[in-house]
Amino acid sequence: MEDILAERAAPLLKLSSWEDFVSAGVYAVTVRAAMQLIIGYLATRVETKYGEDTIGKFAFAIGLAARTVRDYRSVYLFWYTQVGASAPFSPRALIPDHASYTHLRIAERNFPDAESALEPMARALDDSVSGDRWAVLLSGKPMTRELRYNMRRLDREILQMLEAANAEGREVYVTVWELPKT
Repeated sequence: MEDILAERAAPLLKLSSWEDFVSAGVYAVTVRAAMQLIIGYLATRVETKYGEDTIGKFAFAIGLAARTVRDYRSVYLFWYTQVGASAPFSPRALIPDHASYTHLRIAERNFPDAESALEPMARALDDSVSGDRWAVLLSGKPMTRELRYNMRRLDREILQMLEAANAEGREVYVTVWELPKT
């Protein structure tokens, strides 16, 4: 396994530009979300073959909490309904680029089916809305103090990125969403 990881990581040593780093990061997020869906798929298979009470044993065997594996299974099944039984790993192909697992989980918890989640998720992703922000926007509830702090930190980071882009003469577009008053 370590040989495979070393082989896959070798091209990362050659990255040099901002765009290369961002592209590799986006790819890593996509792979991470895909791996979480694959664990969900495997949990579904384990459950079918050995019964629901074996999910915890499976989770322990792979080093995850049972609740986490059940969550992966639930999210996988939500997206899997879009493609049917013939394509177990195809849900990722339906999901918009840059969708994190958090986006997938929030969609599963807030929409009746994957089809109705696709357009709102794509819009949020087009506007670079993080999973946490999307959850707040969908809930309509006031933000917690912790989330407000994290958003302020994120806003500072966005401001730094905008200043850097301006210094480099790059054009940047920003979308502003109105959040509920607290």
